[in-house]
Amino acid sequence: MRPLSSGLHLRALHLLLAFCTPVTSQCPNGDQTCRVLASRLPDQVTFPGDEGYDASLSSYAYLQQQTQSPSCVVKPTSAAEVAFILDVLRESPSTTFAVRSGGHATNRGFSNIDGGVTIDLGSLNKVDVHDDGVTVSVGTGATWGHVYPVLDAHNRSLNGGRASDVGVGGFLSGGGIGFFSLEHGFGCDAVVNMEVVLSSGDVINANATSHRKLFKALKGGQNNLGIVTRWDLTTVHVPEGRIWGGTLVYPTTTTDEQLEAFTNWKTGADFDPRASAEQSHVYIGSMDQFLVATSLHYTAPVEFPESLRNFTAIQPQWDSTLRIAPVAEFAAEVQAQSTPNQYSIFATTTIKISPTILKTVHALWQDSVRHLSSGATVTSSMTLQSLPAPPPADEPYRENSFGFDPSSTPQKDDVLVLISNFWDDPSVGVGTRVREAARRFIASVDSAAEAEGLAKEFKYMNYAGAGFQSPLESTGQLGFLRRVARCYDGVGMFQRQAVGGWKFDV
Repeated sequence: MRPLSSGLHLRALHLLLAFCTPVTSQCPNGDQTCRVLASRLPDQVTFPGDEGYDASLSSYAYLQQQTQSPSCVVKPTSAAEVAFILDVLRESPSTTFAVRSGGHATNRGFSNIDGGVTIDLGSLNKVDVHDDGVTVSVGTGATWGHVYPVLDAHNRSLNGGRASDVGVGGFLSGGGIGFFSLEHGFGCDAVVNMEVVLSSGDVINANATSHRKLFKALKGGQNNLGIVTRWDLTTVHVPEGRIWGGTLVYPTTTTDEQLEAFTNWKTGADFDPRASAEQSHVYIGSMDQFLVATSLHYTAPVEFPESLRNFTAIQPQWDSTLRIAPVAEFAAEVQAQSTPNQYSIFATTTIKISPTILKTVHALWQDSVRHLSSGATVTSSMTLQSLPAPPPADEPYRENSFGFDPSSTPQKDDVLVLISNFWDDPSVGVGTRVREAARRFIASVDSAAEAEGLAKEFKYMNYAGAGFQSPLESTGQLGFLRRVARCYDGVGMFQRQAVGGWKFDV
């Protein structure tokens, strides 16, 4: 049931009418809607020029969202306040809005907006371990830097973001790939319940026994169905509260060995789901230098596990941070290695592994970098990693909306290819060129994979590039998602007004 007074909807409507222009009878625009919100939530609404407004914008990870200008930013502190905000927005159908958890999205407009309302959920960041010691409730505005230290103290963890500043809400609603993915699937597969605010303003709980279709759809549905304010998840045991891992940095002369090591790791007979590898081939434009950085993790306190020796044996190594440590420490390390406060473009595709395909992909990336570096200072990274394991057929409560057959083994068979380009020149021409380079690279990888019979449809939405990729269509679940949206958002509020993100186009 909705935890609000029965008159709150009318209160929102009366406030809106008070701020409408009597002569024109026009519905409120973004500025007017912000004034309505501020009249009810005066301490939680900030406007351009306010310190809180500027702090919210500057805390986005990348410049493409830092440079957007919402009419106001509203920071609810409860599900009831989120419901009130949606009441106001529903009565102002011309006002667009964005929903922000951690602000780590790489596509402009996915969690910020120009001229509308940005709902910043950062105050919903509570982390509570239940009395059973296994289940944890996490506010959707928390970052994984909030979550991991709490769980480390209990020798528990979650398959959360690998960088500490990544927000919980965007990560889980888009799937989530983390340290434990090859063993435990997408991050959202651990969710057992969600507190959700619908476009009607109703606050409900979605789980395997109540609103089950919505429960499934929200695990990969992003901002199309409602606003999740709390996630309840089943944690995993971590022996001694620590895992092994870190990053190895190598010269580019080791590239052939790196690609062979990744191929052998994927195709080896003794698959070890506790082991994970992210192999990044990096070009640093400011130094005109190539290198390889491989992040390795093993979800137990075991040094130099046999399943990852193909990587650790490669020499020379310029640097190594391999050690046994708490999960929170590794997430902080990954965050420290990231490149925030720049412009960025991510794009992705999935291919089936073969003895030769990775060399082809690497050659295509090098060709892309050669063309890109001739006219702009860009850092480019081409990262190879595995997809998560799908939920087992005998655990239907873990079902998500990504469409993998329970009997399939993408964690063994498939490679997720990610291109991420970073630059700081605000010129429109530079941004257009870098974006087009990413699009062409992904298209060339898809073509090469198709030619070898290795192409896969799936595009991971948290890495996909807006304007040229359609990750929702790649899951085969779009029809199901649209049906659920029509049921739970009959007015189409999250399609028409929440304009950013991947849309169902109901």
